[in-house]
Amino acid sequence: MRVFTVIILTLFVVLHYRGFQTYLSMAPDYDFITYRQMVHNVTQTFSLLSERIIEIQKKLSKNESLTQLATCISNVQSLEQTKLQQVNLFTGSQLI
Repeated sequence: MRVFTVIILTLFVVLHYRGFQTYLSMAPDYDFITYRQMVHNVTQTFSLLSERIIEIQKKLSKNESLTQLATCISNVQSLEQTKLQQVNLFTGSQLI
């Protein structure tokens, strides 16, 4: 499961990084509207992935032999929420 989480987070970071690099490459004629749309798209993708993970966690929790894995997924989700809140405090942005 840890690998799955790492893949999702890596995808999110790569998508955002590529979009940001594209935005920077537009200098000096920055297209903030396009960048804002890219951030919106990445955020939507991340949200859909998060919802899917929650669905998987719920299905796993119904199977008695997989409840430990479901708990692990729930714990990772909680840690990610905490991390996003800390980033929000540090940067003053609204990521969640």
